[in-house]
Amino acid sequence: MWGSRVAAKKQDVKAAPKRRKAAKKAFDFRLLRRMALWAIAAACTLLLAFLTSKSEAGAERLAAVLASLHGQQAAPPFDARVETRKLADALRGLSSDNQQIRSQLTAVQRNMDDVTASLRNVTASLKKEIEDVKAEAEAPRPAESLPGICGRSR
Repeated sequence: MWGSRVAAKKQDVKAAPKRRKAAKKAFDFRLLRRMALWAIAAACTLLLAFLTSKSEAGAERLAAVLASLHGQQAAPPFDARVETRKLADALRGLSSDNQQIRSQLTAVQRNMDDVTASLRNVTASLKKEIEDVKAEAEAPRPAESLPGICGRSR
């Protein structure tokens, strides 16, 4: 009794068809094309992720995703009002800097005008003195003013 059951079970196990290993497919052009398309798609995905991380918003998104993967709390979301306020403050600061630079440039221009005007006055007076000296040198002198030439001695 017991022996017949065991024999029947052994026969059932042997009776089950054995699975044959699937034959390896040969590497053909269709498989190569499929692998190439997968590789191109993966490369495009990586390129897109890289380009997205280059922008400020993309970097924030990427940081949020990585933080959520590590179980950390993500950075606060983008708040347009806060950013607008920051930009307005920065613009006001730049505007005041612009006004200050303009006033300093105007003062420098006035000083340069004063310097160039005084240089014109100095050069005009020097030219006048040079002309006076030339006129004196070219003017004939009376004979008595030259003591050695006339033969009279004083």
